[in-house]
Amino acid sequence: MASVSETSRFNYGVKPSMLVMCSSDARPKYLSDIAMVLATPAGARFRFRYQTDYLSSDVLERIGENSLVGTTALVCFIGNRGQQDKEFLIPVRLAKVCAVEKIGKTAYVFSLQASDYPDLEQWPRNREELTKTGSSYLRKMISNCRNKYHDVNLGGDGLFETNPIRGAKGWDEVAERLLYLPTFKNSYLLHLELVDRNGFPMQIKTDSSGWLEFDPRKSYRVRVWFYGNNIDFEKRARTIKLETNGEVLSSISDQKYIVQSRYDRVDFWFTPKMSDQAKRTLLRLVSSPSDPSDIADIYTEVELRCLVTRPLGPRMALAFLMGFSATAVAVPGIFGDVMPMEWRFLCACIGALGAAIGTALR
Repeated sequence: MASVSETSRFNYGVKPSMLVMCSSDARPKYLSDIAMVLATPAGARFRFRYQTDYLSSDVLERIGENSLVGTTALVCFIGNRGQQDKEFLIPVRLAKVCAVEKIGKTAYVFSLQASDYPDLEQWPRNREELTKTGSSYLRKMISNCRNKYHDVNLGGDGLFETNPIRGAKGWDEVAERLLYLPTFKNSYLLHLELVDRNGFPMQIKTDSSGWLEFDPRKSYRVRVWFYGNNIDFEKRARTIKLETNGEVLSSISDQKYIVQSRYDRVDFWFTPKMSDQAKRTLLRLVSSPSDPSDIADIYTEVELRCLVTRPLGPRMALAFLMGFSATAVAVPGIFGDVMPMEWRFLCACIGALGAAIGTALR
């Protein structure tokens, strides 16, 4: 069994001010949260909710000082929660704290932007050694928190310094470790990427509230990588489904995929709809277990907040068309009898036609 001092050489954590946020196997919802965080595209936001009692005193102090925004967060899975001497920790995802909101008197909502994955290359690839290593990290984290466990803490000081890994490679390292655990043994873990119609990663833009911006003149893809242990596809049919409302975002491919392999990828195509104003909607990617009663087959839902913008280019073109049309209509009146009748008639027709087209496009 590796000691805490030995595991420290793996250099886990980022800075003394890193926020550690834990979700456990105590409830199915908490497990789904881990699957969701693992799957969320880099640049998109997700939310975690905690009761005040789950936050350490130094975290509450930082919230009071309004100094948590911009802090790096490390989301961790806690296994065997509530079983003394058997609990362990596995780092899952790095993120940035974007906002912290107090709900009533007893709860906080953290808005986080998903970024890279922690480097688990040096972590064991078998269940026994993996949980031993995770136990060592958990004990050290608790020691850094004055020997008290809190789901949200700043106990990563000197412990969780990690080199972030982007994309599918980092996700694969984390997913592989989680699937060694009985908790996830029948699950499919997902990794989502937003790509353009040519298959290149989308340059994610967001507004001030974290809504993902989409241009209605383009089409997009949600690329889903999946990985699982299941090989009995006939008895354990699992589906991955893209859900849109059809009014703001429209699907232009099959919306449901039936999993028939341990690992692969599938693309779901969608396009935003043009509108006379910016519109907001939710895009959901749902991975449903074949047997809802199987607690080791985790339900996964990733919710993306989407903002369909009204592009400036078409608006400028429309404004130019309307202005040109108004000018064409006014020209005969300005020049009067000086302008030949046929030219006055032509200008009036062009102006009227341009105005009609502009009105139809508004």
